[in-house]
Amino acid sequence: MRGIDQPLIIFKSRKPFNDRCADDMKYGDLTEKMLKARFGLFQVSERVDCYTFQKMTIPAYGNMPKLSKEQAAAILFERLRFEAGRFAFWGPYTGIIHRLFTHMQYCNGKDFHDVQMNQAYKKMIEGDHSSGSTINRIKRTLDTFSDWDSGLQTRHFANEINKSHLPKFDRFSDRINGLGISIHEINSTKITLESLNFDNNRYTAVLHFKGQDHFGLDTDDMTKTLFKYLKVFGIWFVIQRFEKLAYKPFFTNMEARITITGENHA
Repeated sequence: MRGIDQPLIIFKSRKPFNDRCADDMKYGDLTEKMLKARFGLFQVSERVDCYTFQKMTIPAYGNMPKLSKEQAAAILFERLRFEAGRFAFWGPYTGIIHRLFTHMQYCNGKDFHDVQMNQAYKKMIEGDHSSGSTINRIKRTLDTFSDWDSGLQTRHFANEINKSHLPKFDRFSDRINGLGISIHEINSTKITLESLNFDNNRYTAVLHFKGQDHFGLDTDDMTKTLFKYLKVFGIWFVIQRFEKLAYKPFFTNMEARITITGENHA
């Protein structure tokens, strides 16, 4: 019988889901001395000393008032959202990065789910019409598979999917629409063939894409020229990794269900 009688996982990335041991999921693990000596992060705000939490005034005089951790962090997060706007000023998804930083500020590392992010994920997958897209590589397998007596298995997709480029927000438009800074590389991906039905040689397949990224920065990020000299990443790194702030990174989860059709030629 052609088709499948139960959902089939056809791809799962090597990087695991829910990997809290990853470096970009660490928080509160660096001292003031380490942040200054190793990363050159002496100050990341003109309004508050990010290490002593003293409010800064210009010109500086007398004893500057000491703020609480939450008050100092609020100033830093406000600046963070402003700086992120340099990468999120065009299109319908510009608000996602602001929601992500607000989530980091108030939700204590809880997983993030967002309807609009799911919509962007689905549109990005469906909009890739290149020969190396994941959808086209899956279709190649379904178009040519012939051993229905033995049944369709995960290994039958491996060659094609391994030659594809998995979904990620690395298009030119993602540099300005907020998706690049919000997600960019998707750490983990799972693709499930949920159903496959035939009408003569014509098939209809339903695919479920599940993606997960880490909303956090690792130490390697801060050695890259782009990250090192852009203020948004310095503020973000201090908020996350400085021992007295230690705001938790989290997993951003996205999913898309996509229907494809084609014709099996075998």
